[in-house]
Amino acid sequence: MPPEPVRVVLPRDAGRLAVLGTAYLLSERAHASVSTERGCPVLTLTPRPGADAAGLREEALRVFEGQALRWALAVSGAPLAAELSRRAVAASSRPSGAGASLSDADKTRIAALLAEPKLELADPAGIRTPFSALKRPG
Repeated sequence: MPPEPVRVVLPRDAGRLAVLGTAYLLSERAHASVSTERGCPVLTLTPRPGADAAGLREEALRVFEGQALRWALAVSGAPLAAELSRRAVAASSRPSGAGASLSDADKTRIAALLAEPKLELADPAGIRTPFSALKRPG
């Protein structure tokens, strides 16, 4: 007898990318489908053959919490950190009477933060080439 699907109702305000990321990360352990019910996202997880269904709901909620945090930081955290760093560097380059100055160690740390590669928002599946670019010419 096939295992029973596990339904996980997520919060109404759950971000789309967090929900899809959760489904993707659980795809090794279960077949996942995403739907909505009364405005709330619902993950339906059917354990794969040979996979243990015990704790699947708890794992889904734990993975979702991580994905929600990841995407919240990706969407709002990176631009905020970059802006604060730019302001700090600008403030440190003013003459000493114009504002507080930063130590050399702080300036080095901020420069390292600004030199980090830009955060790239990608879909959970990691598909980077649009379909239109895959068409053959002619």
